[in-house]
Amino acid sequence: MTNRPRLTNFHRRGNGEGLSQPGPSAALRGRDLTSGGLALGFCAIMVAILGLGNPALPYRRGQVAKADIPARVNFKVVDAEATRASREEAAAAAANAYRIDRSSFDRALAEFREALAVIRAVDDFQAIEQSRSQALGITDEFFTAVKPASAAPGEGIETSVAQALSAILERGSLAPSDAKVELARKSNSLLILYGNTVATRRLAELIPPEKIPETLRSGIREHFGNSKQTDALVAFLLPRLKPFLFRDEEETRKSHRAAEAAVAEIEYAFYRGDPLVRRDSVIDRAEMRALQKEHETYLGAVSPLDRALRLAGLVITVVLLVWLFGVYTARHEPRVLARRIRMVVLMLLAVLVAAAARFFVRSSFSWYLIPLPLVAMAVAIAYDEMFALGYALALSLIVGIATGSNFALSVSLFLGAAVGVVALGRVASRPRPLVAGLAAGGGMFVAALGTGLLFHTDYRLTLTDSMYGFLNGGICGVLLTVLLPFIERGFNVVTDLSLLELADLNKPLFRRLALEAPGTYTHILFVGNLADAAAELVGASRLFARVGGYYHDIGKLAKPHYFVENHGPSASRHYNLSPTMSALVIISHVKDGAELARESNLPSALVDLIREHHGTTLVEYFYREAIDKADDAENVSDQSFRYPGPRPRTKEAAIVMLADSVESASRTITEPTPSRIEGLVGEIVRKKLADGQFDECGITMADLRKIEISLTKSLAGIFHSRIKYPGSKT
Repeated sequence: MTNRPRLTNFHRRGNGEGLSQPGPSAALRGRDLTSGGLALGFCAIMVAILGLGNPALPYRRGQVAKADIPARVNFKVVDAEATRASREEAAAAAANAYRIDRSSFDRALAEFREALAVIRAVDDFQAIEQSRSQALGITDEFFTAVKPASAAPGEGIETSVAQALSAILERGSLAPSDAKVELARKSNSLLILYGNTVATRRLAELIPPEKIPETLRSGIREHFGNSKQTDALVAFLLPRLKPFLFRDEEETRKSHRAAEAAVAEIEYAFYRGDPLVRRDSVIDRAEMRALQKEHETYLGAVSPLDRALRLAGLVITVVLLVWLFGVYTARHEPRVLARRIRMVVLMLLAVLVAAAARFFVRSSFSWYLIPLPLVAMAVAIAYDEMFALGYALALSLIVGIATGSNFALSVSLFLGAAVGVVALGRVASRPRPLVAGLAAGGGMFVAALGTGLLFHTDYRLTLTDSMYGFLNGGICGVLLTVLLPFIERGFNVVTDLSLLELADLNKPLFRRLALEAPGTYTHILFVGNLADAAAELVGASRLFARVGGYYHDIGKLAKPHYFVENHGPSASRHYNLSPTMSALVIISHVKDGAELARESNLPSALVDLIREHHGTTLVEYFYREAIDKADDAENVSDQSFRYPGPRPRTKEAAIVMLADSVESASRTITEPTPSRIEGLVGEIVRKKLADGQFDECGITMADLRKIEISLTKSLAGIFHSRIKYPGSKT
């Protein structure tokens, strides 16, 4: 691509300008050193991010192996599923824990002793108060059976009953519901807890719930041969016995966890050269686990020399990539290198993408959600399509490095970003970023589908990647819509959407102009139309040129009546002012306009155009007047009569400068014929060119010729002749 021709200065004004200042070569050398330092720092950060930790495993679950994948080292891999199954089986076979609660036994024995004491104290059942006998459960039959034994010396009957109850307590018995659970389990033992004591019992050693009456009867019968006494005691004690083994959930969980922990991990050994995945096989969960373990083992065995060589390769790759992109930027978007903040922002975005790629590699999220299309579309808004495509290509290569040389992912992300950038175009409506995001998602969907088929990836993984790619595009579109105002301010750009809103002539600024400075209001409308038509011919932004024409003279609102188009038939307010003071008043409208634009929160690009639309041109009328009134014309410096600048730095600013000048000058032509208009426009263009006003805006001689023709045609159309109607005196 050839460099754009630059205009040369025909002459330079000023008192020794450039004589005592460092030449442009020194400035360029300083800029190159700064850019080089930033580039080296960026390379170091990228190497740190991409080389942080171990390189990513270049395989994913669902991928189809293109060839046999052998083990590079000896290693062991845990069979997680088999280990889990074995531990679950051990937990199922572990003993449940039950805690003894002997309160019901103690209560039954206490009530028996109390009843026995009452029986001993009387000779006849009728002697016991009815309420007392009912409360203690003493019946006539119980009294008759127990009375003889109660009269025996010592505590024989009490001891016998206590021993019978203790025998049941020692063997233990489950509640019916717990007994069913234990019978259904594989384990035939359980833990019995009594205070801090823990004992293991076989289930068969316990007393089945339904056999407690028989066991109690058997224990009492050993001490009483009289069956009536036995029956009476059993009838009295049995209703008072409650379940006394209760499941302890916390101790049961401890028992199960201990059983699980006792089961060692089940491992499979692989030796160097053993095939981990066969060719054309789908990498599933088990294969992925083996590949990951082999990768970690291999990296752990890598020698320091191999690590150093890998780092050297990464450094070489990153430096070469950054250098190539720097050359690409210098040729296609030199304004990035002209301002360090632009370079820093682009580098920061690249760092964020690389960091996001590393994050996605280490997380469970799909790699096809890396937001590269969002960054590419943001750069397209800030600069242009071609630069954004080059930037996206560089970022896709970085993502490929970060994800372990995943070529399919890099291709899919780049193609999706490219489709989004192309679909974005000029942002002229609010839905446009969302539409571009959906287009990027569609591009990623198709690209992921194509690369999946190309590399023979499992169809389920291919479809999943495609869906995630489409989702990525949609998310990027939504985020771009939300972030659009911040992108405009951050990159100092104005989209067509913002320009359309700014072009609304019902805004307060324009209403003020129409009321307070009607001549200026008419002037800006003409300038906007002239700039619009000229911009179309030279590839500049028509909308920005038109809006710039609308806003270029808003500073005249500060002193509207000092400008000839606004004071009407009344005398000029410059009549009593010196030429120098008049020039200061005229020149001040540029500064006032920039301040008013900032107060109105207008984009900085418009503020710059307002400051540049007169460049460093001369207020010639008052300069000539000052020379005429001066005693010594040589002492009148033109610097006091020049606008402060800067000169136009964009095509649109140069076009507005010319449109402003020719529109104002055309009002002075008495008979505005096409030839006179053409001569006027040509003279103004030549003066501006000779004054060096177009040296910084990248405009060419061919562009100036097209602008001159456009302005001439537009003005001729404005001042076209009219036919004289019959009977009309005009």
